[in-house]
Amino acid sequence: MAFSSQREITLRDLEEGDLIEFYRAMGTFSHWAVYVGNGKVIHLSPNSDVATGKFYLADIKSGTSVRMDNIKTVAGDSTTYRNNEFDDEFRPYNKAEIVKRAKKETW
Repeated sequence: MAFSSQREITLRDLEEGDLIEFYRAMGTFSHWAVYVGNGKVIHLSPNSDVATGKFYLADIKSGTSVRMDNIKTVAGDSTTYRNNEFDDEFRPYNKAEIVKRAKKETW
């Protein structure tokens, strides 16, 4: 799995608190997550995905949950980017605070 944000990066290049964007359906929509370290992301996911590891917008009718999952499971075969592009324009929380807030929302 390759990650890129104007350049190709690897999983070890990610930092806790990075915003991750997964392009779905050939770029027709994106799925978003927060990287929380140790290969894990926190994201909003349809409840029906627990067993399959597939994340599809159409499954939202089954309800959603904020979950922590392995980044490779969430990425699947999607093109995946670190997308912190607005960090210079809009001051984000520090990365530790982002991770803390994301973890507080998981079940």
